[in-house]
Formats: sequence, C-alpha cells, structure tokens
Amino acid sequence: MSGRFPGLLPRVKGGAVYFLILAAGVGAGIWVPYITVLFFALIAVLMCYELLHVMQLKRPELPLWLAPLGIVPLMSVLFLSRATDALVWSYLLLALMTILASIIHLIRTGPEGLSGATAAAAALFYVFGSFSVVGPLLLYVPRGLRWLLLALLAPAVCDVFAYIGGILFGKRRIVPRLSPKKTWGGTVAGTIGAVLLCLTAFLTFLRQAELSFLQIMLLALVTGVCLSLFAQTGDWIASAVKRFTGVKDFSRIIPGHGGLFDRLDSFLTVLPVVFLLALWLERILA
Repeated sequence: MSGRFPGLLPRVKGGAVYFLILAAGVGAGIWVPYITVLFFALIAVLMCYELLHVMQLKRPELPLWLAPLGIVPLMSVLFLSRATDALVWSYLLLALMTILASIIHLIRTGPEGLSGATAAAAALFYVFGSFSVVGPLLLYVPRGLRWLLLALLAPAVCDVFAYIGGILFGKRRIVPRLSPKKTWGGTVAGTIGAVLLCLTAFLTFLRQAELSFLQIMLLALVTGVCLSLFAQTGDWIASAVKRFTGVKDFSRIIPGHGGLFDRLDSFLTVLPVVFLLALWLERILA
C-alpha cells in the first residue's frame, strides 16, 4: 500500500491531526455554541496571519497587524437574533473595518503601500468573509452544528478520494498552471467521495423529513458535486498562492503538516456553500 500510495499515510496522519485540532472546538458547540464561534474566530485570525505572512514575501509592506481585526465582525453576530441579519451585519462591519485599516495603512506608507493595502484587503475578505457564516450557522440555523460538521468533513473526504483517484486514474492534468499534481481522475474521485458523504449525512439527519429516498439521493448528488467543486477550488487557490510566493507550507504550526491554512484551505470555500444550503433546506423542511 505504501509503495503504490506513497503519500497516503502522511495524509491520514494529517487528517488525524486536523481532526484532533478541531474536535475540541467543534465539540464544545454541543453544549455552548458561543465557545465554538470564538474558537473558529481565533482559527480565522491565525489563518489570515499565515496568508498575510506568506504574501509578505512578494509584498514586504503588507500589514500583518490587520489579521486580528477580523475577530470583531465574527463575534458581533452574538448580539443579533437571525442568521441573515447576523451575516449582513458581519459583512458590513468587515467591509468598514477593512476600508478604515486600508486608509490607515496608506496614510502610514503613502502611495507606495497601495498594492499592500489591496492585497491585505483581499486576504481579509477571503478568510473572514468565509468564517463570518460560522456564527449565524451555529446560533440561528436549525441543526447548525451538523451542517458545520458537513462543511468540515467534505474537504477531507474529497481530498482523500481525489488523492487515491489521482494515483489510480490520474493522467490528464486539470489545472497545471495552478496545481500541477491535480488530475481529472482525482477530481472525479473526489466528487464521488463528496456525494457519498452527503448521501450518508442526509440519510442520517434528514431522515425524518418528508423526502423520499430518491429526493435525498438527488439532493446528495447536486450538493456533493457543488461541495467537491468548491473544495478543490479552495485547494487550487492555496496552491496558486504557494507557487506565487515560492513556499511549501503556509506555516509550521502543525508539526510535519504545515499550517492551518494548508489544512483548511478548502474549508474556506466550502463553508459558504454549506451555509446557503442549510438556509435553503431548513426553510423548506420547517
């Protein structure tokens, strides 16, 4: 097995580390959702710092002090009472803080800091814009913790299936300029894994809904394809950043497995999709 799949064992170990890191924070949501919201807010700050730090290799003037600011809009959702209101408030507050931070940076650096301010603003919106849905999802959406678990598991399952499919069937590269190792075979296998995960999840926590097995299968098919597409897109974006900056990992916070951004890059792009799916389905099934 190790000869044919030389990178499988490290991926399994990485997945175990990934699970242990998240288990405590996510598990707290069973009793106290606010702890989980705070946990993911801190994760978002660390991921944003990793991204800004790596981008500094190309933009030395890029301000690292912007990373902690994103925790404010993420935690502000605790004071509202509806998912949509909380999300709109969080995005507006994030936009306001990003604009103010960019202006402050430009005042300090002058016109030469424009590229750094723009790159930092993009990084802030990419990371905190995604994590902004964690609070509304957990606090205001029925079965929010289960939806969050689906968002966490989908990238991991998709990654393992894509790796095995790439080894067995991967011949044609899908995005060679962004991530040379990604193949069409891996993409198809990752999609199959995501569909199977969604089918299992929906049969588990939607079994009491007035949906036939065929309807659940169709829902799992559509959802699995979407989650697979966005999960692999997040991986491609992270690969593009690493190739652009010439680094292997975003940090060394997880010994032997890189940084949080290396493990959760696909989670960033999957999370908003799961949030929209949860809003849609829970309203239909209510």
